[in-house]
Amino acid sequence: MSFVNPFSRRRFLGATAVSLTLPLNGCATRPRRFRYRLTLQVATPEGSRSGSGVVEIAEGYNDGLLDLLSQTAVVFGTRGEAVIVDLGARGLLFALLNADDEREGSRTVFDALSRLHEDLWDPNGIGPGAMDRMAKLRGETQIPFEMLPMLVRFRDISDPITVERVEPDDFESVFGAGVKLIRASVEITDDEVTTGIEKILGWIARLHGSIANMLGLSVPYLDLLNRLNDGSFRQGMRP
Repeated sequence: MSFVNPFSRRRFLGATAVSLTLPLNGCATRPRRFRYRLTLQVATPEGSRSGSGVVEIAEGYNDGLLDLLSQTAVVFGTRGEAVIVDLGARGLLFALLNADDEREGSRTVFDALSRLHEDLWDPNGIGPGAMDRMAKLRGETQIPFEMLPMLVRFRDISDPITVERVEPDDFESVFGAGVKLIRASVEITDDEVTTGIEKILGWIARLHGSIANMLGLSVPYLDLLNRLNDGSFRQGMRP
C-alpha cells in the first residue's frame, strides 16, 4: 500500500495520481527505510499489562522522471500489523495502523513520531535527509495519548461486528473499573516486523476492504464497520 506523504510540502502539480501507482523500487532516489516499535502499557486491577509491535516504514522519492515534469512527489509504504495488548479476561486492545477521525489530534504512529521530531525535517518537509536522521534516533519517544492512532476492542474476538472504539482517556468504560492507559512510546529498532495477527483474528484472511463489506452489511459510510478495513489491521503483509 502506498500513498503520498502528508508531510511533504513539495509541488505536486497533478503528480498525486502518478505517485500512487509508482512502486518504491522504481524511485530515482533509493527508498529510505526504518522500523519503529510502538509500546502501550495499561494498568489493571490485576497488574500492569503491556504490548508492543514493530512496523517498517519506507519512503521513496520520485525525483527522476517527475523532475522532468517539474514535479516532485513522495511514495510512502508501511509493512506491519496493529499492536495488541492482552488484558487477560478483560479482552484485547488493538492500536491500529490508521488514525481515528473521531478523535482530534489522532495520527498514525509515523505521523506522530515525525511531528514530535520536527527539528529533523528538511526545509520542504520529510525528505531523504529527514528519514536518514529519523532512522538514527535512539531511545524512546513518549507519545501524547491524544496523538495515538485508533484504538479498538472486540466484545467477541471471533465476531468482527462486535468491534468498539476505545478512547485513550476512558478505558474504564470499556474494560472495567481500574483499567487505565498509563504509557505510550515509540522507538527506532532493528527488530523484525511483528507478524501473526491472523492467529488472533481468524476472520482477517477474508477482510478485503471494509468490515461492513466483508459481512455484506449496508451501514452509513461513517459507521465504524465501514471505516475499518484490512489496512487498519495490517499492511504490506500478504505475499
